[in-house]
Amino acid sequence: WMPFDEEMGMCQLDEWLARMLGRSHPAKGDSAKLCGVMDLLVTQGSWLRAVRYVVLMKFLHHATDDLPPRRSLLAMATAFDEAFESYLSQGNPDLDDLEVGNPVDDESSPCMSASGAPGSTRGMRARRAVDQGSLLSAASSSLVQKAHDILGPFIYGRQDWAAFTQAVIEAFLEQDIFAAVRQFFQRATGTFAITVSCTARPGMCVLAAKGQPLDVGFCPKRALAMWTSEPASLAVPWPGDAASHPAAQLHLPMNEDLGEVLEVQVVRTSEAQQLLQAKRWGEGAGEGAAAAPYFELPETGFGLCADYRLVLRGSSLEEKPQPMRPETIGPRLRSLHATGMDSPVQDMLLQMPRQRKCWTPWAGRQEDPIAHDISHIPRILHKIDNLWRDARSLNRSSALHFAQRLHGRQLAGPALTEAGVREIDVLVTGVEGSLWVGEQFAADLSRLFPGLYVVPLSSNLVLGLLQDGAGYMEPLQGRFNKATFRLAPGAVCLAISQSGTTYPTVWATRLLHRDPRCHVFAMSGHMDTVLRETLSRGQGQQQRQALQQHQQQPSIFTSMVGVRPAEASTVATVAMQHTLSHLLLECVAHAVDLKTPEDGLECPYTAQDVSDMQQVLESLLYSAEKSCGVDFRGAATPSVVHEELVKTGARWAHHVTEAYVATMLAALYVYITVTFGLPPVSTVFDWSHISPPVPSWVPHLLDAHIYVFIGVAICVAHRLLTGRRLWTRFSSRSVVVVDSCTMNAKL
Repeated sequence: WMPFDEEMGMCQLDEWLARMLGRSHPAKGDSAKLCGVMDLLVTQGSWLRAVRYVVLMKFLHHATDDLPPRRSLLAMATAFDEAFESYLSQGNPDLDDLEVGNPVDDESSPCMSASGAPGSTRGMRARRAVDQGSLLSAASSSLVQKAHDILGPFIYGRQDWAAFTQAVIEAFLEQDIFAAVRQFFQRATGTFAITVSCTARPGMCVLAAKGQPLDVGFCPKRALAMWTSEPASLAVPWPGDAASHPAAQLHLPMNEDLGEVLEVQVVRTSEAQQLLQAKRWGEGAGEGAAAAPYFELPETGFGLCADYRLVLRGSSLEEKPQPMRPETIGPRLRSLHATGMDSPVQDMLLQMPRQRKCWTPWAGRQEDPIAHDISHIPRILHKIDNLWRDARSLNRSSALHFAQRLHGRQLAGPALTEAGVREIDVLVTGVEGSLWVGEQFAADLSRLFPGLYVVPLSSNLVLGLLQDGAGYMEPLQGRFNKATFRLAPGAVCLAISQSGTTYPTVWATRLLHRDPRCHVFAMSGHMDTVLRETLSRGQGQQQRQALQQHQQQPSIFTSMVGVRPAEASTVATVAMQHTLSHLLLECVAHAVDLKTPEDGLECPYTAQDVSDMQQVLESLLYSAEKSCGVDFRGAATPSVVHEELVKTGARWAHHVTEAYVATMLAALYVYITVTFGLPPVSTVFDWSHISPPVPSWVPHLLDAHIYVFIGVAICVAHRLLTGRRLWTRFSSRSVVVVDSCTMNAKL
């Protein structure tokens, strides 16, 4: 954080906060430091906090500077409180019910989370009723002189005490949690998604996001608000009779690209109109927290709670903040009951898949999640095939846009830098499983269109190559550096992420999307993702206009698998590979349709080739039904292939469980024989009362051999019972898969 012109790290901020607040905190995390910063910045309704805040921001210039003594701050706060009490006693009819109280020394009042202002309810009532100008004029002369007398000995140089007095009054009336969070982000470096609340305002919470995803869900019928970093969790159904309805009826993704802050209040219906109609002293100023009006959610047809209402206000975190208003929030709200898309593509009547219910490990646990996903493979493949047959679908529309951009890049020809390095025509990016699938797609695309320079690259590398500034390091692995990583004009970029929230992929997509020369596409498992949201909005007031044409074209692909919590990526990988195969086929079909002798492009394919590829592609469903043992409707289908696969899997499982079986049985043997003192060979000789024709130490030697080699003996017995080879190696090797060159990464 940067309270002055120098940035403070965690340790330095901890020490500085302890000096400013007069007390330390044992917690080491950043959340505790944020609470301390909020204690400094939230001043509404407390003269002591307002005085301390203005002194800190106006008179201190370095982290080593100290505040005046606490007794001086208390004396100045008392002077302001007496002037405020005198102003209230002048008989203003609007202030008759406003209690004066004693908000001077409120440091011991209980707070929770990143709280700030005990007594803030008093401050809010004062802000609504008090005219700042009249308060300032009534108390100006006496307060200016007292400020000079009380604080002057501790402040160096000439100071504008009239401006100090005005700033303290403004902080007392207006510096609430919302304004404090805005000011925090003006001086903060890094990425954040935070929630700030206070026990003094239990019905209010401030949410803010900058650089990290934060999605807010609303249920106006219950007057509830909920927020998450994973948008799919907002669709979790209510338990009981309302299980068919999602917990959130409306979904508002916050704009973490520009940064956004949102205040959510739950108030009684009778108080909502008073809050909405309250005249703010800063209203009309056009900037700042004071210019952000309160508003309710637009009417959406879901009904409203009879007793309570959700009241909001918010703004962007730009240098010139843009306040949220009902007319700007309405188009951004999404209904979690609907199956359609919003934004420009809704006019194209794109048919979207309904979000499937996520498998939850705590709900009955009657089915293995991996088996559950495998049984869904034919169903998902059938849905994908049907979706690609529909020319109105989002995948087909996005694929047409992708093929057009690809064809345009081909016609432009190879692009070279001044150093003679070829610029990238098509960039495919992702991480781990998504990248491995993308690498195969890039290889196939290069093989079908040899004139294109197609590069698959990890999102982490792309992020490192595109980021600049202090704290960013250039990646040293790979064949690209900042000098050689260049995208050709009109380059096509495809970002792949199954979850749609993978941090490096989302940020790499965001940076690529800021380049108006690039055409960025994204693929994820479902539609309600951060990745999709990144492509559906601009990156600033100027860039919104430059990117408006791009946003009019669909650029989102979905593999239709939804949220899959199983760690083993089975159906997700198959669906993503199948979707990319359809995209590849669409590109070839488009090239065949546009092929002319004049374009000079290498396209040896014909319409018959496209038809053959289509048949091969759609035959995957039949093969998947045989392999999975279920058809696309979910009904069990007898299959020799499936039975053989299950038997092979069970056989492989014995390789995995062999070590555990041997360890547990051997341990059980040792525990029993040693605990009860009954080594088997020696015990048999002792109980038989027969004098053996061998020395007495021989039975003990045999028992020792059993202890040493019992693990091997159990493994051999296990292999004998399971029908496997007996005398293979005994080690940690479990399963060796001899794979093909096209399957190594996926396996």
